Amino acid sequence: MVISILPAGSFTSSAVTVALKTGDIITFGSYPQTKVTSSALISALNSCTLAADKTVTYGGSKYKRVYLTQYTPIYTTWTPSAANSEQDNNGYFTNIVYWFKYEPIQWRVLSNTSGELFVMAEKLLDAKAYNQTQTTVTWENCTLRTWLNSTFYNAAFSATEKAQIMTSYVVNEDDPWSGREGGNDTNDKLFELSYSEVMNPAYGFPAHTGYDTGLHYIVRSAKGTDYAKSQGEHVFFDLEVQFHGESHWWLRSPGSSFDGDGIIHTGGRIYGDGDNYCSNVSIRPAFRINSSSKILVSSVTLNASSLTLAVGEGATLTAVVSPSIASNKTVSWKSSNAAVATVDSAGKAMAKASGTATITCTAKDGSGKLATCVITVVPPTPVNLKAVKATSASIRLTWTGVSGVTGYYIYRAIGTGAYTKIKTLASASYIDASLAKSKTYHYKVQAYKLIGSTLYVSDSSSIGTATL
Repeated sequence: MVISILPAGSFTSSAVTVALKTGDIITFGSYPQTKVTSSALISALNSCTLAADKTVTYGGSKYKRVYLTQYTPIYTTWTPSAANSEQDNNGYFTNIVYWFKYEPIQWRVLSNTSGELFVMAEKLLDAKAYNQTQTTVTWENCTLRTWLNSTFYNAAFSATEKAQIMTSYVVNEDDPWSGREGGNDTNDKLFELSYSEVMNPAYGFPAHTGYDTGLHYIVRSAKGTDYAKSQGEHVFFDLEVQFHGESHWWLRSPGSSFDGDGIIHTGGRIYGDGDNYCSNVSIRPAFRINSSSKILVSSVTLNASSLTLAVGEGATLTAVVSPSIASNKTVSWKSSNAAVATVDSAGKAMAKASGTATITCTAKDGSGKLATCVITVVPPTPVNLKAVKATSASIRLTWTGVSGVTGYYIYRAIGTGAYTKIKTLASASYIDASLAKSKTYHYKVQAYKLIGSTLYVSDSSSIGTATL
């Protein structure tokens, strides 16, 4: 069950939280995940001014810039180089700019009890060493715990979302096989799971240390995001094996050796002695949400931040409200200029007259979260363009006039040549004179409306052709 999008007429948002069960997916927070591949978008992002955290907001979406000046070594004690890194294996190289889009984080529900949701990331979101130095360390003092509860916490969650994340009392049990001590219990916002948690059938896991098999939820084995790969995550590549594309991820429990800690290996196997200074192991955070209290909307996004419509055209804007478990996900719609474009309660915008209007979608839960789309309305496209020989040296152009426009632009191409603007006029007809014989002429027309100093231009008409 995926709760990111609710079926029409299902149940209220408060009922959604109550209905959630082990294995369901919610969205909460956002983090860089998918690599940008559009050359046009990459060019646009490269021209933006970077924030201090190497991010930009463009077209209503947030993006993270990654530029490797050196490779991240597999072990923190190794010399940085391509040979010592996973990044080049994953297709990421030094001195090249990469962009990753911030997207809603999916979380798998492990339990839902007494108004408390216990969730775990569905995908592997990043790659880090358990500890930056090779030494004996427990969860309490490792650098991964610090990173999760500071850097990741601040990057992934808004202030509204942070207020919903509970401080969990985290039990750090000993290694069940070697007896190595797990250290002091901790109080954390975010944490990695323990041995006992990833073998708890109540959370949907198998009650053994082996491969994911059977009819239970397949949640121990996992794959990383594009961004995690760029950070040096190890990816298992073997098309002939079912574990192709999977990666291993940290547990918080200790391993048997002095510098070892627990990991989930490919196929969901539990391995009790991962080198804690290994940087190619992935991050799969977990946390608890107080779902009995009001969960406010943290963000509203639209499927478009700008649109161009011709007079008489319509377009439906779709709002995505995060988190998916917000108590009230309803929104209101408003146009800044109803004479130019209107919008109804379902987000359908209609173009009324040339000009610009901003459509605002606002969450109705009092959070103040909103999103906007700027709609530019241009004149309708001229239709019924006809090009007819008038004399041996002229061609008459006619088309159906467009109401309310300032005038028209006429473009002409000779034979297979390029189109050039040849005339600006107010009427819906024109005679193109002093033309050469035995040539073919092609025409197209645009309507324009001048409002103040702003020009609004229609799409080009269909082509009219005549030969002298």
